[in-house]
Amino acid sequence: MGLRLPLRTPLRLCITRDRCIQMHFRLLHGYTLKTQDTCSSNEGLTYSYLTSSCGLSPAAALSVAQKFRLRNIEKADSFLSVLTEHGFTEAQIAQVITKAPSLLSSTAEKSIKPKLEFLLSVGLPSAALVKIVSGNPFLLRTSLERRLRTNFNILKTFLGGAKETITAVCRATRFLQHNLEEDVLPNVKTLEEHGVPRHRIVKLATLYPRALLRSPALFRKEAALLKEMGLDPHKATFVHGIVVFCGLNNQSKVRKLQLYRSLGWSEEDCTLLFKKFPFCLLFRMKESNE
Repeated sequence: MGLRLPLRTPLRLCITRDRCIQMHFRLLHGYTLKTQDTCSSNEGLTYSYLTSSCGLSPAAALSVAQKFRLRNIEKADSFLSVLTEHGFTEAQIAQVITKAPSLLSSTAEKSIKPKLEFLLSVGLPSAALVKIVSGNPFLLRTSLERRLRTNFNILKTFLGGAKETITAVCRATRFLQHNLEEDVLPNVKTLEEHGVPRHRIVKLATLYPRALLRSPALFRKEAALLKEMGLDPHKATFVHGIVVFCGLNNQSKVRKLQLYRSLGWSEEDCTLLFKKFPFCLLFRMKESNE
């Protein structure tokens, strides 16, 4: 007689496979639950720290905690300490953390404090430092050597002194963040090529610095258009036209001109008004209508 395998052997193999599947599922499911519990716990820790140590409101803390996880309490404490040492109030610290919570994970003594100290060393008043950092905390994530120091020196050379540079930086902190050689200096060159006097370019940079942060290609196009319209590059009105064009998109320009036409102004009248007083396009619709 031939050998006959017991019927229970295949059954054992089948049961063993099922148990393996069950064990694998339990392990995977358990890991998922633990992961979720860990995430939930970490979010709770972050929320608690934001409300108790950073001064955030419950609603603001909840919003931040959903996007940011606090990993190191010591680093966070160090960051808050550095801000406090430099005169930041609780409300200003809350403003900084709400906008840029990842700064809590920075190595404050090595990466944050030197930047604050540098800005103070070049003559920026303490109150102004607190104000610009609260308004744009991403400034603290900018490289000290490759951007802050380099850009400040470029601006100082161009504008003629630290005082003028500080004025420009306080009005547009992005001057310290952009690559000036690619984003700003080409616009300066465009103005020079059109014959705009140096002192007017300096005034533009200090009073309306955001205009120089315009895309070089668009800036060049708008400067050429102003010249075609008859604005004299040697006069202040040309620079004012640059400010207006940089502050309005094409749709807004068309809408403002249409308003003047609706009041009975001809195309020639509108052009003449703009040539003499470019800021007329910055009037609010209600004010112009009155």
